[in-house]
Amino acid sequence: MTSEKIKELADPEAIVWTDFDDALIGVDNVGRLVYDIKKMIMVLTVDDMTEEEALDYLQYNVFSTYVGELTPVHVHLHI
Repeated sequence: MTSEKIKELADPEAIVWTDFDDALIGVDNVGRLVYDIKKMIMVLTVDDMTEEEALDYLQYNVFSTYVGELTPVHVHLHI
């Protein structure tokens, strides 16, 4: 499913992380967007950032951000 289709399933007011469409994997039962952390790291490492730097960036700038009830969910998939 494409990121655009996933966004259509979400609450219209759901927060979208810019530049992380490739890491978008679904919608939870509240209507929040769900992002795969490993894929988010992969997005950042394309631009010469190490995995450790990418994780540090995400922890400081994304995961710790709360912008209301529709703040995205971030998951580690163990498959």
